[in-house]
Amino acid sequence: MKLHLLFILATLTVAPTLLAQEATPASSAPSEPKATEASPSASPQAGPPAELYKLDYDEESDVFSIPGTHTPYNGPVVSHGDNGKIELTGALKNGLREGHWTEYYEDGTPASGGNYRDNREVGPWKYWFENATLQCEGSYEAGKQAGVWKTYFDNGKPESEGTYTNGVKEGPWKTYDEKTGALSTVTYENGKPTP
Repeated sequence: MKLHLLFILATLTVAPTLLAQEATPASSAPSEPKATEASPSASPQAGPPAELYKLDYDEESDVFSIPGTHTPYNGPVVSHGDNGKIELTGALKNGLREGHWTEYYEDGTPASGGNYRDNREVGPWKYWFENATLQCEGSYEAGKQAGVWKTYFDNGKPESEGTYTNGVKEGPWKTYDEKTGALSTVTYENGKPTP
């Protein structure tokens, strides 16, 4: 029974490809698919990622789906800019952002990177300036900033450091002057500076 089921599954996945190749005239060989030509599927893709902007998007539910259907997309995605360079890479699970995502500047330099779970940022994230210098780093819990966050000037020197709790500043925050390095501290309570 198991062997028969495996044969059926193999036939369903291989037969359409073979039929398409048989229908192609011998003089025109099939071309390699490009990332921008990826066709979305309901199961994770083994081939090139789907172009994110070609998927249907429901703003209300924040879900990406296979075009012309309400079937959530599963698999890797990519987005290309007008210049043809990659702007964004990631993956979707049940139409939601899942796993590692990276956003890029026009020149291909990373702009940000971190993980999603169920469409929400989780764990450590980093953001960079266009000159590839670290701009900011910290962690998220369920889409909200949590724990220690650090920001930097574009010359790499520290700008600020403090703690977020449930997405709001909490406790002492250190701020450095870019030119002198002088340190000042402001204490926050529920996201507001205390006197």
